[in-house]
Amino acid sequence: MEWTDDEVNQLMELLNKELALDIDYDIALNMVKWKKIKISTRSWQECKDKALLLINDARKKRFLSEIIVELNGSAHVGKINSRKPPSPAILYATANLESLMAI
Repeated sequence: MEWTDDEVNQLMELLNKELALDIDYDIALNMVKWKKIKISTRSWQECKDKALLLINDARKKRFLSEIIVELNGSAHVGKINSRKPPSPAILYATANLESLMAI
């Protein structure tokens, strides 16, 4: 039996109430008490299967611009200098530049 738009909306409302939004995606889904999420004629297992299908489908169908904005906001958080540190050979050459130039 196909899901109606009303059933999907109801499912998303119930899931929204149950989810902890400030937790990682995978952890949050594992914490959901699926047996509490039931819609009139649907079992909790049907609701879980449909919710996971919708969530996985939504995660795949994002625009590249949305992904870039998300990555731009979270990438390099806390990094002041993303450059690689100089190698020991470069440090040695810099410290002994005058003596190496004389050779």
